[in-house]
Amino acid sequence: MSQRPLFRTPSKSSPVSFNLSQRVVPPGSPKGLRRKAANPEFPRVGIPIPMAHEFKATRRVEFSETDMAGIVHFSNFFRYMETVEHAFWRSLGGSVVMTQREPPLGLPRVHASCDFKRPLRFEDVVEMHLLVTEKRTRSMSYQIRFRRIAPGPEEEVAVGKLTVVCASKGSDGSLQAMPFPAELWDQIEVAPPESLA
Repeated sequence: MSQRPLFRTPSKSSPVSFNLSQRVVPPGSPKGLRRKAANPEFPRVGIPIPMAHEFKATRRVEFSETDMAGIVHFSNFFRYMETVEHAFWRSLGGSVVMTQREPPLGLPRVHASCDFKRPLRFEDVVEMHLLVTEKRTRSMSYQIRFRRIAPGPEEEVAVGKLTVVCASKGSDGSLQAMPFPAELWDQIEVAPPESLA
């Protein structure tokens, strides 16, 4: 049985929140609008799109993600961080792999860390809350807060950090830092300080 999407009450400041198996309609968008503004094939045509500084998604812990102690192996938190990051970029009409550009662009990681507070177990439902903590011309940093939402009581279980660089790959395999594409860059802002406390 598929999970129902977990949407917040739409408002200009509310984050996009969804079950990973669902397509996304950003809060506050006109009825039927899919967020494709960053794709050249779907121009903005004058429709204002709220700036994004956060993104939420949920997932259920799979048995294969647990270790001999019956809890989620620490390495899977880094996979979860990448999952919610990819979904964040898709919600903006982009991707972490931009092969349609010349030169092609990607978002290699230059920092990844995670502090663990509580364990997650098989069939727990966890909310992954991505917040943009720093935005530079060629790099971006996120905080990812993990919160168990079922079974209760709800509690924060871990906090992760990621920093990525927008880069192109040369013919010799070398990476060169590049500015983020403007149509994606212009949709993102840094989260307010109170949300990062």
